[in-house]
Amino acid sequence: MPRLLLLCVFALSCLLGAAQNTHLKFQGIPIDGPLIEFEQKLADKGYYPDSTYNQTDEATDNRLYHGQFAGADCEVYITFTPQNQNVYLVTVVFKSSTEDNMLAFYNQMKSSLSEGYPKAFLEYDTYEGYEACTFYIRRYSSDTAMVWKRCYGSIGVACYKADDIYNVFLDFTDQKNGDLHQKMQNE
Repeated sequence: MPRLLLLCVFALSCLLGAAQNTHLKFQGIPIDGPLIEFEQKLADKGYYPDSTYNQTDEATDNRLYHGQFAGADCEVYITFTPQNQNVYLVTVVFKSSTEDNMLAFYNQMKSSLSEGYPKAFLEYDTYEGYEACTFYIRRYSSDTAMVWKRCYGSIGVACYKADDIYNVFLDFTDQKNGDLHQKMQNE
């Protein structure tokens, strides 16, 4: 029963995220703006930084936080463009000790996203030998074909095994800031 309640809360937060004006949201926080502001909003939601990771060379364009999402412990990676410190991607990683648990959680996340974003365009693929699914969150319900520029962004959900740990991850990519990041990297 508590798990069903958490799924309902997750689905509701997805629905509320769809009613935004410009940017995709993670936990009600627009994936936008300076890293320091995003980090403060994330901390306000109960996430805490991994100070060991955040001091390494790997942290030049991302930060690691820990907390709970959809009722489960997770790692949250905030990825930003180094030149302007603008956040464009949030990745949530859930770890599992068994493949069955990983696949069940993947299906649970996919189902919650389907309920939360019933008008999203879906794209299926494979990642590391497992099914992967991307939800393109469209701005206009009248759109009949997926056009990236007319989306708030995408939420990808996939799973993989690394070092005997089974992982499910969700990538929340903001369309505007993701495109800006790409443009800045290509210059």
